[in-house]
Amino acid sequence: MLVPALILVVGIAVIVYGGLRDRARAAARARALEQPPTTPIPGLRADAPAPSYLHGEAARTRPSGAPPTDLSETERTDLRGALDPAQALAAGWARQGFVTDTNSALAVLDDPSVLVTPTVASVRELLGTLQRASTTRRPLVIIANEVSSAVLDMVEVNVIQQRFSALVIVGADHDQRAAVAARTGASEVDRIDLQAGYVPEATLGRCGRWVSSDRHSWVLGTDPAQRTSRPACGGHPSQYDGAVDQDKGDDRDRRWPRSVYRVGQEPDVRFSFANERTFLAWIRTGLAFLTAGVAIYALSGIQPSLEAEARIAAVILVLCGVGCGMSSLWRWASAERALRAGRPLPSSVMTPVLVVVLVVVAAIAMIIVWP
Repeated sequence: MLVPALILVVGIAVIVYGGLRDRARAAARARALEQPPTTPIPGLRADAPAPSYLHGEAARTRPSGAPPTDLSETERTDLRGALDPAQALAAGWARQGFVTDTNSALAVLDDPSVLVTPTVASVRELLGTLQRASTTRRPLVIIANEVSSAVLDMVEVNVIQQRFSALVIVGADHDQRAAVAARTGASEVDRIDLQAGYVPEATLGRCGRWVSSDRHSWVLGTDPAQRTSRPACGGHPSQYDGAVDQDKGDDRDRRWPRSVYRVGQEPDVRFSFANERTFLAWIRTGLAFLTAGVAIYALSGIQPSLEAEARIAAVILVLCGVGCGMSSLWRWASAERALRAGRPLPSSVMTPVLVVVLVVVAAIAMIIVWP
């Protein structure tokens, strides 16, 4: 009897020890989640205070001593009176944490910036915009069709902790976003620009007050006539808008070729730089053809019986190189005019020509090297 009892006691002790050890490990992991990471944080100054880390219920609990955001009864009554005649947008706040007035379940932001975009898929896409909102202390409204849950979690927690003031609205289709852009003077930021972090201040809209319930939103106190006009090409603000255009309009007209720079409005500079890189690529292609043609002509005397074929290939390559150089300028100008006017890019004439030249030269090369 002694041995079975001893085994039973040891077994119970092992089970209790294992349970206590697992509980201690779980508590240690929970504490580790609340501590700053041991690795350096990129971009964090050495003298900056260590960031705080929250999880679970602590992240969604308003900090003690935080200033209240609820409206007074008088303000609430005035707000209802302002909402009755206003046109409602059929899209509301995405999370309960964005509510600023708990009694009416409304999110109310005064003098916010408005970001209009189709989709927000990652936190990184909003870092620059949120940092600017936090620095300027200006509320930010993000209206989109789809926003990932990770982005919603991050923005909601920071709003609850009052790191910045923001509101996310999801489920807004193209027509609804266009209506918001028209009322606030915003330009819709496309997916590529958002991924690149290119959200200049001029693309953001403004309004006097933004109000949202769980199903509807209202834009109050807007004056689109006071907003700077924006080009239709890509939704990017012109570098020569407003007062800048008055001061420097003559400088733009003196740029060469005038047939290009007098058309439309300034596109995104990244597109212009990409167009220039394409122009240089065509120049390099033309130089490669010229080099190959001269090399074949120089080597044509090695085998006199094939000198005629080599000369023909050399002439074709040289002519193709000249054609690439001449067409590259025409293609650059056509693409730049299309970018400035908001039209589709023109097709390339040289692409099928290069394919034909390659086939012809390859056929001549096969004749030369065939035994």
